[in-house]
This record gives sequence, structure tokens and C-alpha cells, in this order.
Amino acid sequence: MGIEILQELLTGLGNASGIEGLQADDSGFCLIEVDGIVCNMQYVYDTNSLYVFAELGEIPAHLLGKLAPELLSANLFGIKTGGGTLSLLEESNQLVFSHQTTLENIDAPRFEQILENCINYMVHWKEALGKMIKSKTESETFDAHLYTHIRG
Repeated sequence: MGIEILQELLTGLGNASGIEGLQADDSGFCLIEVDGIVCNMQYVYDTNSLYVFAELGEIPAHLLGKLAPELLSANLFGIKTGGGTLSLLEESNQLVFSHQTTLENIDAPRFEQILENCINYMVHWKEALGKMIKSKTESETFDAHLYTHIRG
């Protein structure tokens, strides 16, 4: 029964946003692109839940340790992520935003609100990541210039 609920919700979302034929495939996967974000949705049959997730950008390897504290603190109680989670795909250093929700007793307005909130947080953290990388890279460049002007 669960996947049928998701298909109904996706059809309604597609109709409301002008995306004809929006449906999950046989594995329960669907994606949409909004505001430059590829928003993935994966239905999990065992738990009747939906994972909404997106890759937000690559963190340069030399900045992982410098960015980790800020990114990890954003996860604390989900306060800065709207209940979502920021994580790292280790093999590619991609920052990922994910959110899990049950499809029990969910209606179209609630589903659309969850997706809108997820996409808003995805956009926010993608932009924040870019700013953090730029800031840390600029400070490293600045520090390097300090050392090149020291005479022995």
C-alpha cells in the first residue's frame, strides 16, 4: 500500500508544478531538479518511509577537517538543517543533505511542505558550502602570502 501513496503524492505534485507523469520507478526512486538542486527521493518498502536527499558539492580534501566542525554542529538536534542531516560521501567528499520521513498518514499539502523545506535547506547548505570553501581557501592564500614576505 505504501508505494501507491507515494505515487499518488508524486502525481499530485507533478500536476501542481507542471511536471507531467512524475512517478517513482519500480525500485521506488524518483528525482526532480529545482533551483539547480537535483533532489532525489527513494522510497523504502520495509519502513514505508521516504528519503529525500541531494549532493551539494565536493569538499576539497585539504579542507575536510576545517569545515567538519561547522557542518557537524549544524546537525545538532537538526536545528540548522530543519531535521535533515548533513553527511559526507567518503569516496567522493560530496556533502549530502538527507531527510527521512514516514508516509503514514501523510497528505499532499504535508508532502509538498516537506519537499519545499528540504529543497530550501539544500539550497541554503549548497550556498553555505561554497562560501565556506571560498573563505577557507582565501584565508589559506592570505596566510601563504604572509610567509613569502618573511626574510631570514
